Amino acid sequence: MSGKALMCFGVFALLATVGGAAVLAGSSHTSFDCSVGLVNPCNGEFVALYAPCSNLYHENSNKNGSHYKLQMTIIGSADGNQGNTYNVSFIANGQFDAPTGASGNLTWFDTPYQSNWAGLAGAPGFGATGTVRLWVVGGEVVGGSILSAVTSCK
Repeated sequence: MSGKALMCFGVFALLATVGGAAVLAGSSHTSFDCSVGLVNPCNGEFVALYAPCSNLYHENSNKNGSHYKLQMTIIGSADGNQGNTYNVSFIANGQFDAPTGASGNLTWFDTPYQSNWAGLAGAPGFGATGTVRLWVVGGEVVGGSILSAVTSCK
């Protein structure tokens, strides 16, 4: 069974300050608490993941322009509203020649992700793919939000 997720949420961090810092060339690693919620297409259960995000941002520039690489990884245990538990891996990874968009010092990159939600103790597992918007300020990933999710039973 596959289909679009009935519900998803994923505001990964609050942007406390957006002004002041210019985008820097180089690499950075950041981490912050994340939340992701999806509906399991196999049983209709809403499953919520609360876990640390580990983020990589890399930018290099040369005479031909800039190139960017971003990665977000979330590994954790999620709970469903029917009492089931899931082990989750969520990985967003993309390479870009330019940001998807920008406003002031904020840039964003619409990055593809793949996630696996392995059900424990008989709960049906499922997968999700889609796009997450990663927000960058001052050369660091500072947050993100899920733009799309397509789920399927495993």
